[in-house]
Amino acid sequence: MAFVDSVRNLFNRNRPAAIWGGAFALAFFLSLALFLALADGRFKVVLFFPVNISHKLSGEQRIVPRARNLDDNIETVVNGLILGPAELKFDRVVPAATKIRALMVKGSTAYLDFTPAILFPSEDVALPFEEALAAMRKSILFNFHTIRRVVFTVDGREPSSEFSANN
Repeated sequence: MAFVDSVRNLFNRNRPAAIWGGAFALAFFLSLALFLALADGRFKVVLFFPVNISHKLSGEQRIVPRARNLDDNIETVVNGLILGPAELKFDRVVPAATKIRALMVKGSTAYLDFTPAILFPSEDVALPFEEALAAMRKSILFNFHTIRRVVFTVDGREPSSEFSANN
């Protein structure tokens, strides 16, 4: 009981400070709850594109919508790579006609299947096929730390050196 009495005495002596402190705490927790409830659902990603002159990969930061699951978030990143760079100093990674046929995450491995359009680059694609896949792999692994391995297929088959039309 002595503790409760000492708290009452402290509150009675510092009533204005206690009221202002309580109001501040209430406003803080209310704003925190609203922030968490009304978060805009976006996150930052880094997409790797080749620089025009050197063709070395460099990152371009974007803010993209957050999806409900990892598969959809990876699809958003890959579609950003297909869409191409926003900055003029970068070249495309893959042809604009490229489409994702299927995407699946199993454990720490992401499986992506593309349409055959990925094999036939346009003049604005600077990287050979294998390097384009490496740029996609780097973008996925950089942004999604739970993914440890990425497997690419084209029209359901794993590409090999003789399969690639980009060499």
